[in-house]
Amino acid sequence: MPSHSMEERSRMILRMLDERERVTVVELTALFAASEVTIRHDLAQLEAQGKLTRIRGGAIRRSGPRRVGFEMRLEQRVPQKKAIARASAGLVSDGDAIALDSSTTAYYLALELQSRKDLVVVTSGLRTAAVLSALPDATVLMPGGRVRVTSQSIVGDVGHVFEGRGRLRLGFFGVSSVTEDGFLELGAEEALVKRRLMDVCDTVVAIFDSAKAGRFAPMRFARLDEVNLTISDTGLPAGVADELRSAGQEVVLVEVPGGDEVDTPKEASA
Repeated sequence: MPSHSMEERSRMILRMLDERERVTVVELTALFAASEVTIRHDLAQLEAQGKLTRIRGGAIRRSGPRRVGFEMRLEQRVPQKKAIARASAGLVSDGDAIALDSSTTAYYLALELQSRKDLVVVTSGLRTAAVLSALPDATVLMPGGRVRVTSQSIVGDVGHVFEGRGRLRLGFFGVSSVTEDGFLELGAEEALVKRRLMDVCDTVVAIFDSAKAGRFAPMRFARLDEVNLTISDTGLPAGVADELRSAGQEVVLVEVPGGDEVDTPKEASA
């Protein structure tokens, strides 16, 4: 496990708290291979900045009104996500059976699919399900599990839901990170749902903006060679695109209106 700077640890801790209610000192020491003293110091600094509240054994999100993680991520790298969504929508035909995860890029894809007829969509995303279930001829299915408000998703081991139910032609999946180790997520539950959905798709498509390349995220849900196609933007580093192609993938890089520099905050998630 590589060492991480205090800035990197702090960003990761805040991203985790965008997805869940609390973090613990024990899990953070294991995640960052750091001492408890170091982690407690990090949490103290973040509390002093007003970004979290320390509790016994860990920390929770700062109390008071705040937007949930999904809403914040919807506003990040919007031109890139919309361009990727438009390109992805071209793969979907009337009558298709597809999977969409709970990523914000998949939500933008759902918006692009509103003109399609007779879709069957399996999704773990609450907002995505709301968009597509409003269509008069779409069938939208959600696997059972626990509702996670911050990520607007359903999480849990839903493998049994898909047993004997047939196959989906396409599956579209956002990521928190892509590295030489594969496609990664921040949380184990989100990673597991993506994995279960992947397993029933004939063609797996990764959809993510170029800022995801090389980020730190602890949970792998797919190796590079388990994904058939990646759709990203032209800001994706050439070395990353070459690694994806070497793994047997097709890679489509879309132009972003106004250039890749538009709407590029430091932190953006899938």
